[in-house]
Amino acid sequence: MSLYFDGGLEPKTGIVAVSYVLANEPITLDFWHGHGGKRHAFTVGPEHYREMKKLKKVTLETTLVEGHSHKLFIDTKDVRFRVPGSLPIAVPDDEDIGW
Repeated sequence: MSLYFDGGLEPKTGIVAVSYVLANEPITLDFWHGHGGKRHAFTVGPEHYREMKKLKKVTLETTLVEGHSHKLFIDTKDVRFRVPGSLPIAVPDDEDIGW
């Protein structure tokens, strides 16, 4: 979800799949827009997955394109930010997996 300085939200910028969390590997995703054919991107990695498993909101930033970036957040707890129709999926914590 994009996080704007005026407190506004939108647009939804991507989906972090449970498979990403379970793989525990960094993944780079495209942001919803770009400039001159070059898109912003953001990377979600193990440090973010740890926080998501604790149901904490994670804030990150996109890559720089044309002199600016965007702040984003991932909120695994608030149903407003879930894929429509999806159900919560229990993910083992790091100790159960052995990380």
